[in-house]
Parts: sequence; structure tokens; C-alpha cells
Amino acid sequence: MTSFYASLISIWLIILSTRVIALRGNPIFKFFKFEKDDENSTERAIRGHSNLIEYSPIFLILLYLAEISSFNIIYMHCLGSAFFLGRLMHGLCFAFSKSEGRYGHAGASTGPGSTRPRRRAPRARRAGPWDRS
Repeated sequence: MTSFYASLISIWLIILSTRVIALRGNPIFKFFKFEKDDENSTERAIRGHSNLIEYSPIFLILLYLAEISSFNIIYMHCLGSAFFLGRLMHGLCFAFSKSEGRYGHAGASTGPGSTRPRRRAPRARRAGPWDRS
């Protein structure tokens, strides 16, 4: 099971790596560079690539530990699928699009800290006719 998700993550990592190499100007991979790409595209692709590299090792280690401790296989597939789908959407958003769209927000909602409520900045109170200046 862990090897299955490790192979999916590895294939996606190779695709993201190729995208970053293409954006850095390597002529061999120019088919992965699009006309509208700029410096911001390079930074976003690097961020999508590095995010996968940061979170995949710990996930695969934990998945392996769950596998050898005879954890329920259905739960492991649910966790593996959710992680891979989240990293796939995050990578698509950052490496292949200009701005965060629905993929980036969905990918971020399956990442670490997704169960914490989001904090909103306090609203500025508008002055009413009863307030003195």
C-alpha cells in the first residue's frame, strides 16, 4: 500500500520537477514552458514542488507505520487518496496556473492544519451619527 502511494507521489514529483526545470530555462524541457509564463510562474512552480517535497516523506512514513501495525486498509486508502488528491490539486494550482483558483483552495483544505478554524481580522467599526470626533 505504501509503495503504491509512494509511486504516485514520485510520478507527480517528476512532473513538478520537470516544470520547474523548464521554467528555469532548460531548452530540453521547453515543451513544459508556456507563452504566458513569467518570473512569478517560476516562483509559484518552485513553491508547489517544494510543498510536495516537504510533506510527502512524513506522510509516507506514517502510512508505512499504519500499514505494519495492521491498520484498517480502507482507512489507509482514504487517507492516502486524500493526501495525494490534495497534493495534486496544490501542485496544479501553483505550478500550472497564474493565480489560486478552486484547486489551490481545495488542496490547501486537505493539508496540515485544515481542521483549525480560520481567523478573520477584526472588522473596523464604522463611525455612526452618535459618535463624536
